[in-house]
Amino acid sequence: MQRFPQSYCRKKNMKLKKYSQFIIVFVIVQAIILVSCKKENNSDISLFYGSWKTSYGDTIVFSRTDNKNILRYNVSLNPVLPAKTTIEYTYKNDKLGIKNDWNGPNTFQFFQSFRWIQKGEIFEIQGVEWLPFLSSTQVYFTFTKIP
Repeated sequence: MQRFPQSYCRKKNMKLKKYSQFIIVFVIVQAIILVSCKKENNSDISLFYGSWKTSYGDTIVFSRTDNKNILRYNVSLNPVLPAKTTIEYTYKNDKLGIKNDWNGPNTFQFFQSFRWIQKGEIFEIQGVEWLPFLSSTQVYFTFTKIP
């Protein structure tokens, strides 16, 4: 049986120890990244579920269908010729967003003016963000949850 010098064995053990420490640190970092990437305030998204009365006299509906959060509303402001729209929505970083493929597939446009007046009950959005064809930038629409 061949015997290796002690210095060789020590070097080998040190390399093995450093390698195993690297693997442990690498796994921990990957786990932290994975967990942090999944964190979203999706628990708050359920605050939107249900029907909401708008300050301009329409009703919008937030729901969950086929594992997607769906918003249904009339984009025409015309009760005689409604233009009912169904669109996917999300809620991240305290901002409501709707799916907008103009900026690329699966992208969301977030309403920068969105704010809760009473969380889960009343919110508001600037008119030109909600209905881009409006010319007045000073109008804000209020949305009140229907019990």
